[in-house]
Amino acid sequence: MSLSRRDVLWQLLFVSLASRAALSAASAAPSLSFPVQPRERLAVTSWPFRNYINAPENKAFDRGKLGFDLKEFPSVVARRFGVHNINPLSAHFASTDQAYLASFREAVEKAGSHVVDLGLSGGRFYDTDAAKRQAGVDYGRQWIDIAVLVGSPSVRQHVAGDPEPSPMSRSPPKVLAKWPNTVRSEI
Repeated sequence: MSLSRRDVLWQLLFVSLASRAALSAASAAPSLSFPVQPRERLAVTSWPFRNYINAPENKAFDRGKLGFDLKEFPSVVARRFGVHNINPLSAHFASTDQAYLASFREAVEKAGSHVVDLGLSGGRFYDTDAAKRQAGVDYGRQWIDIAVLVGSPSVRQHVAGDPEPSPMSRSPPKVLAKWPNTVRSEI
C-alpha cells in the first residue's frame, strides 16, 4: 500500500492536532499548591463554639451566654487564632436565604478568610424508609448549592446514627447464624 504526499500530510496534521489536544488536557488538570506556612494549613470548625453561635438549628446554643451570629465567626477566628480557614457547620447558619448567605460570604472575605468545607448534619442514607433516604439526599443537594454560594469547595456529610437497635441485634442467634458475614459482636 503506497501513501500519497497528501495522505502523509493529513496523517501528520492529525497526529499534530491529537498531541496538542493531549497536552492541553494534561495542562488543564487540577493543580494543588500546598501552603508553606503551618497556619495556612489549619482550619477552625465552628463545632467548639456551638454554645455561643446563635442560630435556629443550633440546639447547643446556651441562651445564658452572650452569643454571636456565624457571620462573626471568620473574623473571630482570624483575630484570636491567626487562622484564616474556617469550617462552618450547617446547623450554625442563621438562615439559608441568599441575602444571608451573601452577607456571610462577604464577612468571610472581609476577614481575609476562606471556607474550606461545610459540615452537614446527619443524613439517613441507609434508612429502610425510602422517604427518609430521599430526604437525606435532598438535604445534601441543598447544601452543595449553598457551598457554591458561600465559596466552599466541598461539603462533608455526617451520617445520622440510628436511635433504634439494628435488625441484627434484635435477631436471635439462630437467625444470625444464617448470616455468615455479620458482625458477631452485636449478639
